[in-house]
This record gives sequence, structure tokens and C-alpha cells, in this order.
Amino acid sequence: MLEEELGINIFIRNGKQLIGTTEQGKVLLEKFAQILDLVQEIKDYTKEDDTSRISFSDLPQLAYA
Repeated sequence: MLEEELGINIFIRNGKQLIGTTEQGKVLLEKFAQILDLVQEIKDYTKEDDTSRISFSDLPQLAYA
């Protein structure tokens, strides 16, 4: 579990029921959102830039970029 690995509580629980997010959890969720935004930016960038594709081949006649 991520909470165990990080050594923090992300969620407030009542038994097994999640009833809220801790302050540390709120910060973590903001960071995750930033990471997802960066991943989307990378995907968008690579779609726009045809030079981002790289191909490898053992035969020179089959290699293209």
C-alpha cells in the first residue's frame, strides 16, 4: 500500500470506510495531478513532433526514422 511505503496516512478512515483525506493526502493528490498533467504534456508533444519517433532494425534497408 502506498500509505505504508510512504509512512503517512492519505485517507481518514472509519473502520474500512474512507471518510476523508488527510492534509498530507491532499498535498499528495495535488502532486499526482501535476504528474498526470506532465505525462499528458509529453504525450501531446510527441504527437505533434514527428521527429520523436525512433525505429531500430538489424537490416539497414528496413530502418527508418
